[in-house]
Amino acid sequence: MGALQQFSEEEKIRIINMTQLGSRFSTTHPDGPQQEWNENAIEYLRENRQHIDLVVATADIGLANYTEVPEGMRKQLNRIGDDIGIPVLAIRDNQRFGFNIPEYLDQYGYKSTKEKMLSVETISETMPWSLVENKSPNVHPVDYTEYFKVDGEYEPIIGNVLIYYDGGHINNTYSSTMGPILKEDVMNIVE
Repeated sequence: MGALQQFSEEEKIRIINMTQLGSRFSTTHPDGPQQEWNENAIEYLRENRQHIDLVVATADIGLANYTEVPEGMRKQLNRIGDDIGIPVLAIRDNQRFGFNIPEYLDQYGYKSTKEKMLSVETISETMPWSLVENKSPNVHPVDYTEYFKVDGEYEPIIGNVLIYYDGGHINNTYSSTMGPILKEDVMNIVE
């Protein structure tokens, strides 16, 4: 959100945030709140498609053992792009580390935190969306992995800004620093 908010007012873009805690945007959830949320989100997009210029969504899962886009995520993004006809900015998920980075940083310091981060098996250099065979031309994948590294290594802090608020979710302050990068991609699609 922070990155989008950096340029939304200037570009006269209204942001509608649709999130469900602990739920992926996917067609494969069992019956329950996650499935219901996904269905409601799709229905909202369908009913309001004439007022929506772009959907921004995560394109995969930032863990080393998820080298491909889960089928349910692929279907859901293609559904928006093809069936509903709304362009999608599909952002590659950032690396997940499996431990609380701010807490570890506070307890053990920068050097130990970075060492622990570097001991985690990293996501593939190949963006999983590039491996998808049946993909909508209306889904536009982007990979911002390089912005979480310095000299090719993951960092807990870049430019004196803490990147994560837990083991893999980006905090809003760091997200805000990525506004100009995201703006270019968003505006290329919207315009």
